Amino acid sequence: MLTKEQEALLKEHEAKYMQYMSDFEAMGGDFTSCGGNCNSCSSQCADSTVKGGSGKGSTNAQGVQTVGETEKTPKLAQRIVAVFSGKGGTGKSVITCLLADMLTKAGKKVAILDADLENPSIHYLYGKLDPCSAEGEKLLPMVSDSGVEFMSMGNVEKDATQPLLSYGKDIAEGALLFYMNVKWSSDLDFMLIDMPSGIGDVPLQIGTIIPFDGGVCVSNPSDLCDFLALKSVNLMRMIMIPVVGVIENKCSIALQDGQVLLGTEPKAHAEALDLNLLAEVPLSLELSVMADFGRICDAEVPELQQAVDVLMR
Repeated sequence: MLTKEQEALLKEHEAKYMQYMSDFEAMGGDFTSCGGNCNSCSSQCADSTVKGGSGKGSTNAQGVQTVGETEKTPKLAQRIVAVFSGKGGTGKSVITCLLADMLTKAGKKVAILDADLENPSIHYLYGKLDPCSAEGEKLLPMVSDSGVEFMSMGNVEKDATQPLLSYGKDIAEGALLFYMNVKWSSDLDFMLIDMPSGIGDVPLQIGTIIPFDGGVCVSNPSDLCDFLALKSVNLMRMIMIPVVGVIENKCSIALQDGQVLLGTEPKAHAEALDLNLLAEVPLSLELSVMADFGRICDAEVPELQQAVDVLMR
């Protein structure tokens, strides 16, 4: 049961969201008119497949779903999962790679889209720093040594030391370009999308364009992380992307006397976010070294098995 203060805050967030969407529509173009994800859309249109809509969309010869004259973003994997966090530095990209590798070991065909165009890291974690190739107008995905397909801005940019000077709308469109203009395998079971940190217009636009099935929050067991992560969780809920749970990363460290918590109990932080606790991942020097040397695919983190099991249900 929401308190009056919570109800007022929710109405305020909803009003801001609707203003965002109004601003996007004012920009014009298909980019803002329909994201193709009825499950993450607040529209009450007659063609919606949720909220009582009739779902009258059809499919054209290219396999792109259409509603009237508007093209909808096609679904390129059986399950598309956003890995997100409201705060930078939680280990979101590392967790994304670890989940992808464990899903691959479980026999699933997996891809990662690094949507953090300003600060890409997936290519570095996998030790694949070379530029990607192309086939016609399509980019060819990179492939990790563990067999995970991925695409990162680090495999496209000419100079990795220079910042990407782009506005939020352009960055979101760049993520959509990676989604649509990469020759992903046609039989993907999972696509994990490493979302940019925060709750700005970039994650908002990406979340309403790509047809997500769900999201996984990555946080650290601290009140500061809770404060920021809750905003990102609420953003996902507002654009109707179901959050399956939270992975509390860097929870403890192994000493001679045993595991020592780095903060308070992870379960309490999951409860603060009103999410299921999917995993408690300890801080590991070995994992950090593997990440630095681009060998994240060699890491074994059994603490993530429960999260993998949930994703495969």
